[in-house]
Amino acid sequence: MGQISADGVLDRGGRMSSLRINISGLSEGLHSYDLRSPAGELGLDERFDGTVQVAVELEKTHGQIILRADAQTEGLFSCDRCLDAFRRPVEASYEVVYLLSAQEQARDGEKNLEVQVLPPDMNILDIGDDARQFLLLRLPIKILCKEECAGLCPSCGTNLNRGSCTCTVDVTDPRWDALKKLDMK
Repeated sequence: MGQISADGVLDRGGRMSSLRINISGLSEGLHSYDLRSPAGELGLDERFDGTVQVAVELEKTHGQIILRADAQTEGLFSCDRCLDAFRRPVEASYEVVYLLSAQEQARDGEKNLEVQVLPPDMNILDIGDDARQFLLLRLPIKILCKEECAGLCPSCGTNLNRGSCTCTVDVTDPRWDALKKLDMK
């Protein structure tokens, strides 16, 4: 967890985003916010070149604030199979329970949610770091331009999505080469 600045803002890692909500004097009940921030301001890498939009719903009760957020942006990615550049939307929905004191306990239905304890002097909730982390977690390990991407020819490098090549590819598993040497008469 970060430090509280002089104006009561939770500062995580020395940067603050424009995805901030003033929670001082927040009445109990539901509150909705539509927030926007440049992707670079949140610390997203150069693949994310647009604006991050976050629809936030805060539900304040006596001892906690439940944040429900839907974040979305898009980026320019390189396909891991064919190396073509393509645009792709990235969306993440998440919930965080903020406890207003360390003595409060999350309700039974909230045990699987991220829970954070807010210091009593905190006035501004900066959700930029959470939005960044949840968007990055939504990226697959292997980013493909399309699920049926054919990739590149391993011999000549032709993009097989655009056309075929004349290469013959002998697809054998080298682990079986020792068995080929056995005489099975």
